[in-house]
Amino acid sequence: AYMQGKKHAKVTLIDDEEVYTPLQRLLLDVMWTGKKKWLYQPVQAPELKENWTLIRKSTDRLDKINAFLKEKGLLPPDSKSYLDVGSSYGWFVSKMDQAGFESYGLEQDYIAISLGIQIYGLKQRQIINSNLELFLRETSNTYDVVSLLSVLHHFEISHDSIKPEELIRMIDKLTNKVFFFETGQSHEKAFGENLSKWTDDYIIDWLK
Repeated sequence: AYMQGKKHAKVTLIDDEEVYTPLQRLLLDVMWTGKKKWLYQPVQAPELKENWTLIRKSTDRLDKINAFLKEKGLLPPDSKSYLDVGSSYGWFVSKMDQAGFESYGLEQDYIAISLGIQIYGLKQRQIINSNLELFLRETSNTYDVVSLLSVLHHFEISHDSIKPEELIRMIDKLTNKVFFFETGQSHEKAFGENLSKWTDDYIIDWLK
């Protein structure tokens, strides 16, 4: 009814068990949230106004990205293409598309991708559904602006087949102009001791 534009509906509550809308069920099935009522990126829907937590604000990161691109004269048409590596629902892809970029995301979780197509109006062709490492090793494409937000620390914590240093170098190769980078840090309680050395100064020295 809501998707058809209706604002009211008569309902009968048949039990006290918690039930979920189709949107809520999709969000609970996103790979990284582990059945928790977490939103990785902003989603505007009435059933998410209570008891759902936005764990990545996103707007502050987008403001910094846009301010930098504007200051350096790198907004469209001076820059044309954008790729968000680990794009999740695709909120940044959507916003950069609105800013005039030929905008793409890279995401391995098809449920997260389907959310972005439904809630942000993204087109299927805008999201590359692939394992990150596999895509970076095989692609010959390059993009004017690239972002890697809240992804790198997973490679530091998991000790995956690809090291964080190698990941940064691989993304650097497909970046033409600007690479925006952000990672989990030592002050975040969620990571415990796993990122204890990842302070501001350490990250700056590490990147250099």
